[in-house]
Amino acid sequence: MVCPVHLGPMQGALDGLRVPLTATGLEPFAEPDSCLARLAARPAGTAAV
Repeated sequence: MVCPVHLGPMQGALDGLRVPLTATGLEPFAEPDSCLARLAARPAGTAAV
């Protein structure tokens, strides 16, 4: 439940920073005390505005 809530703000931050990346998912507790963010290159022609 928590990771999907954090995914939206992470995607918004990347859009706001206009970086060529997007957050595609979060893996909860990939390590005992942390989650893993999955990033991918933003498809060409879909730059944040």
